[in-house]
Amino acid sequence: MSKCDFYFEFERADRTYRSNEKVRGRVTVVVNKTVDCRDLKLTGLWRTHGRGNRAQGEYHSTSLYQGQLTAGERHSYDFEFQIPPQPVTYHGNLINVDHYVSMRADIPWAFDATGETEFIVLPGYESPVSDAPLATFTQSSSLVGMIFGTIIALVFMGVGLFLLPFYGLGVIPIAIGLGILFFAFRNRLAERKLGPVECVIAPSTQVPGGELGVRISFSPRQSGSITKIVVGMRGTETAVSGSGTNKTTHRHKLHESQQTAAESLQLIPGQSHTVEHFIACPETSAYTIKLGENSIDWVVHVRLDIPRWPDWVMEVPVQIVPLLAANDPAMESSPRGEAEPSDSGSVAHAPHGDTALAYDDEPSGAMVAEPYSAAAPQAELTENDGGDIEDSPSIASPSAPPSSRSLQAVAEQLIAAERYSSRRTEIVESMQGELFQVTLEIERSSSTFGVYDDPQYRSGQTLIGTLDSTDIPVAIQFRESQNEVVRGLAAHTTWSGTVRINRWDDLYDRLELRTV
Repeated sequence: MSKCDFYFEFERADRTYRSNEKVRGRVTVVVNKTVDCRDLKLTGLWRTHGRGNRAQGEYHSTSLYQGQLTAGERHSYDFEFQIPPQPVTYHGNLINVDHYVSMRADIPWAFDATGETEFIVLPGYESPVSDAPLATFTQSSSLVGMIFGTIIALVFMGVGLFLLPFYGLGVIPIAIGLGILFFAFRNRLAERKLGPVECVIAPSTQVPGGELGVRISFSPRQSGSITKIVVGMRGTETAVSGSGTNKTTHRHKLHESQQTAAESLQLIPGQSHTVEHFIACPETSAYTIKLGENSIDWVVHVRLDIPRWPDWVMEVPVQIVPLLAANDPAMESSPRGEAEPSDSGSVAHAPHGDTALAYDDEPSGAMVAEPYSAAAPQAELTENDGGDIEDSPSIASPSAPPSSRSLQAVAEQLIAAERYSSRRTEIVESMQGELFQVTLEIERSSSTFGVYDDPQYRSGQTLIGTLDSTDIPVAIQFRESQNEVVRGLAAHTTWSGTVRINRWDDLYDRLELRTV
């Protein structure tokens, strides 16, 4: 048994916040064994997980208590801290970013008691990145690349010349060196015909769905032609795992697009050309980030296709930042009771030994949480490190017949509503109590994620897939008693049954249902 168990409550039952907002809640410490505590610390942090090496950033830390913790005691502490502008919660292919409230009891000469719980951070009301000046790239911008490429090429060619007498083993390094030398000087060779090329991308920071302007200017030195000018955009997830000789770089292409900005241009010496083109940023939640050895990068690439001559090629990094959310009063924190909220980073706590938890009279000793705020719905009490929490009474299967309305029609209405707006919440609330017949095309199953879930579903399974004969994504939660049935369902099969709507999941942009 752990020396201490930690229980977390949040002011918001769904634990969903926006960047730059304040997180408010309460942590309760239940002491199982008497120990000396050098420091009882609460931390707010983000952490990456996935294919790459983990990275972590703490943005709040508060010392709550120092002294002896006596077995049987329970102590409650209110917490409040501000979320940084970035990163936001992100679940991708190689990289995942999540936010946590973490507790640690520093116990000398023993393993520390720890516990943490997760909350979700969506894009905020303020831009996380200020726009930078226009990105201007001329021939001088590639000078460093040419010098570096030349050095690498000479190293390969030198190794090749040394190995050449040994059965021709040096041919491959020499070929690699010549290839590097070609790519390093490709643009310089192209500019023997085109003259200096200026490529401007504006703005250098944009939101999903916005447009980036591309302007390419040059004045030819020689006669000739350009087959076409191609402008494209690429987004890539990059995660590095391991180190030293075991270091591996993983990449996943998030987006790739290209368009023809101009065709069949005739080059006349001294006659300048300016080509302007707009390229749309994709609708995405993969915003530009650099977290340790995990990154999401976006570039605009430009290519001038010159027949029978090296092409001129340039890649310009740009930043994709979150679209600012409309100020939704439903997302704002309400102060606890009538007290004024404290400044960011403050922590109010009950006197040592006081608690907001009470033991039941039943012999089991299960704990029941008091609501965090009388003015807000009661948050679920989540345990992170052992102990039992009393389940709520079983939900009886309603006797009402399934709704005559189509679940597909309801889902389409939710999809059409503005993302992160209160409209989706209003639609879901209007459907509470209604039952729907559903057929799910199964993609996979997983253990039910515990942040939002009713105790009856918390240890259950979730089926993830799409509504039958549509591409509408849904997730259906099952009770723990149905786990064996759900685990027996294979991917690419179907499941049919009666469900009720739980909520719209903005993070995964899908409809969340529960069996009845």
